[in-house]
This record gives sequence, structure tokens and C-alpha cells, in this order.
Amino acid sequence: MKNIKVVLSICLIMTMIISVGCGGKTGDKEVTSDNGSETANVDNKDSEASSEDKHYDIKIGLWGSADYGNDEIADYINEKFNVTVSFEDFSWADYLQKLNVAASSGTLPDMFAHPAWSSVDTRTTFFQWAEYEVIRPLPKDLSSYKNISALMENFEFLKTRDGSHYMLPRIAWQPENAFVSQATWVRKDWMENLGITKMPTNSEELYELLRAFTYDDPDGNGKDDTYGITKGGEELWVLNMFQINDANWIKEDGKYIPGMVSKRNIDVIKYLKRLYDDGIIDPDYTTIKAEQGMDKFISGKVGAIAATSEAYQFKENLVDKMKKINPEWGPEVVDIIPPVSTEYGDPVINAFDNYWSGTLFNGSMDDDKMKRCLEIYDFLLSEEGLQLGRFGLEGKHFEMNGDKYKSLLPIDPDTNLPKTLTLEQPTAGIKSLVTWDVDGRWLEPSMPERCVELEKKAHDLLVPYERDIDARVRYISTPAVDAMQIGDIYREMLFKGFMATKDVEKHFNAYLKDVLENYGVQEAIDEFNAEAEKQGIK
Repeated sequence: MKNIKVVLSICLIMTMIISVGCGGKTGDKEVTSDNGSETANVDNKDSEASSEDKHYDIKIGLWGSADYGNDEIADYINEKFNVTVSFEDFSWADYLQKLNVAASSGTLPDMFAHPAWSSVDTRTTFFQWAEYEVIRPLPKDLSSYKNISALMENFEFLKTRDGSHYMLPRIAWQPENAFVSQATWVRKDWMENLGITKMPTNSEELYELLRAFTYDDPDGNGKDDTYGITKGGEELWVLNMFQINDANWIKEDGKYIPGMVSKRNIDVIKYLKRLYDDGIIDPDYTTIKAEQGMDKFISGKVGAIAATSEAYQFKENLVDKMKKINPEWGPEVVDIIPPVSTEYGDPVINAFDNYWSGTLFNGSMDDDKMKRCLEIYDFLLSEEGLQLGRFGLEGKHFEMNGDKYKSLLPIDPDTNLPKTLTLEQPTAGIKSLVTWDVDGRWLEPSMPERCVELEKKAHDLLVPYERDIDARVRYISTPAVDAMQIGDIYREMLFKGFMATKDVEKHFNAYLKDVLENYGVQEAIDEFNAEAEKQGIK
């Protein structure tokens, strides 16, 4: 397996070299950009033309952007920047594969969202793209783009080993707000039906609550048709309990190791196995996707689910979907379970950085087109740009009532609230190129107050348990660290561990031996700790 991976990696690199070599520098001459790197596709005619007057077609790659580009907001952006923006819609299921194919064929969008360095599963690809100029570095001098410059002051640690930035982080919250991503949702009405008034505070009390949801007829229909918990976004609800996170490096036995090889995973598997053996966990837990798990939760098949704890997610699932199933259900019947403790003590919330992914730029763009892309990006980060993405155009989509935004959009008969801007003006979603704007959604006239309350409650419950990690730890970069990819093997081990094996410790130790010896994990651990010591990280 290891040899196969090496061969595939070499093939990918060679494909990208050919792509860059054949399509990346085809102009009459090469010029040097303001960041000192050679720039592609700049011929004499282009360099003589006025970059201010030239019209550009700019393609942007984003999730859920199929309907973008043909509305009043798109027209506004096109006129403001002398461009025609178009969009490549990403599917969650296969966007990485499509982007890899586009990189090898030289057809990447001009700027596009990508997990880049922030995901351990995509770092190797990201570094290869940077090395072989598949993506462009940012200019060393960002002073012309005041909003980008202010943003990047907080992300010096994201520079690659050559001292360059290749990614603009798509921030989640405004800097003054801490960021936590996932909480455990619970059916509060089920708890009330069962006379349960106290939220669980430890893993045993959580077990008892989930057992009651399974066997005590919480929905009162007289049928044995409910389960305690089902598949959500990730397994953070149980990993946090045991103070580990699969995506982070943690200190164990005096040195840093990936959370995916922590011995505490044994306790995670044992806990999941107990729920599974006792019939409490949804039997489809390991075979369904997060969206299917959410469907089970909102339709009343399970009592708990770990999911993104942001107001728009509560609205989408608890208002837009749940109330259509049963008008008596909605955000008022859902609550948040606080983090629970184990024998290790208080839980540790491995809060994400203030972004999950970033925006990358096509390496074949010339300097002038890159400049136009950065101008658009800088605008979208500004107050004016955020206002455009949140509320649309003043006088057309909203008006000010004192210091409050009043929507001018039609009323949705299902919610009796103004329709969401992106339903009427889909290109408003372009703001997600630069920010998730999680807390900005609190301001939307279409956002129910209860959904905002749930998000703020999740935030207040989780933040006190955040792990305080030196940001540099997340982004230590060495050849072995960057090449380590065991996420799929880890998740397979975790699932098989609680569903298939009888001897959990034997199962985990076999996995540990395999990844240490055959997947470069031991080399990554050695290099990581040497680099941490070199940087003086305690």
C-alpha cells in the first residue's frame, strides 16, 4: 500500500510539472511580480495594455454556487470591477477529485475554496501545488489591499517553508468572537416527555440519557422505533470527552503525537462499542452521511446528534425542514448538551481555528488579473462587501430603519419572515469566498431569534473548555509531517473497532503498529518534535 501511494504521488507531481511546463509559462517573456516570483501567461501585448481598462473573465470555485452569476448582485460586482464573474459549483462528494484533475489539466478556477493547509488530508497536495506553481503566492506587499493586509496579520504562521503565503483563510467569525464549530443537539421535548430535567454532566449520565431515548418511548407513540444518537458531522462529541482530536497534534507521554494515534482512542472505541452493543446508537451510524443523520434527527427517529452549531444551520434544519414535517416541531424543541466529563476529568474542546479552508489562486494568472482578483477579494472583506453579501443592495433588497436593517424581500409564507437573500439573489453567496460570516447571520432579518439563541448558547457552553494550543503547533511543516495521511485508515479503525471487534485494545494496537511502520507516522512524530523544540514551542 505504501509503495502504491508513493507511485501515485510521483505520478501526480509529474502530471503537474507537465501541466505547468506546457501551459503555465507560454508568454513571449517572463516577468517578475511584486512578490519576486516569476509570473505566467504575460505576453508583450498584455503587459503594454492598461490593467485598469482591461476587462477580465474571472471564474470562482465555490460550494453551492450553481445559481450564482445571473442576478443584480452579480451585475453590481461586474460593473464595479470591470469583470464578468462566473462560478464553478463544487459538490461536497467529489470536489477534491475534480480540483486535482483540473490542476493536472491546467483548468483550475482563477480563485477557489480549498481545505489547503488547514486539513491534514490535503496538505501534501497543497505543498505540491505551491512547489510546482499550480497556485500563486500572495504578493509580499499587501498594503494595497487594506482588508486582506489586516486579515493576514493574524496568520503569519501560515507561511510555507519558502516564506510565502499561498492561502487566504476564509474566516468564520469576526475576530472579537471565539470560534467553536460543533455541539450536541438534543430533543428537549423528549427529555420533558420522560421527566428528565437535568442535562448530563459526565459520560455515564450521557449514556443513561441516550438509553432512555432508545427504550423509554420518548415520542410517546407506543412503538420501539427510536435511538439515542446518530451520525452527525464528526465524532467530536465523543472525542472531546476523552480529550483528543483526530486532526490535532497533542502531548502524550512527554511528546507530541497525532491525535489519531493517541492511546485514548481505545476508550473512545470502548464507549462507542458499549452504545452499539446495547442497541443505543443508530445501527446505520457508520454507513450513512451526516445529511442522512440529520434527516433522522429532524424526523424524530433519534434524540441526539453532533452537528454544526451555527444559527443558519439551526434555521435550515429546525425551521425550514423540521417544521415542514410537523408544524409543532422547530427550534424550540431542541437544546444543547453541555460538554461532559470522563475519568480523565473535564472535556477538552479542540476548537477549530477561525477558518476551516482558504481561497487559492490559479498559478497561471498574470499579475494584472491576480491584482483584479485581489481587489474583488479585498472588497468582499470590507464592510461594504459584507453588507452586500448579508443584505444585498440598499433600496432594492433592504433599507435602514435607524441602525436596523429592514428587508425589502418578499415574505416567506411558511415562516412569516422575509425570504433569505440568497434565494432571491443567489450571488450574495459570493461572500463565502472570503468568510463564513457566522456571526453576521445573526443580523439577517430572516433569522429566527431562537436559532441565534441556540448558537450563542452552544458558544457559551463550549468556549470554557477550549484547549489553549500554541497556533504554531497546528502548522508545523516538515516533509514527513506534510506527507502523513492516515485519516481514512483512522476512521476505518474507529468504526470497525466499535462495530466488529471483540478485543478493542488488540484491534487498536494492530492499527497503531501498521501506521507507525508503514505510513510514515513515526518519522512524522520524530520530525514534528524536533521542529517544535527548534521553535521553542512548549
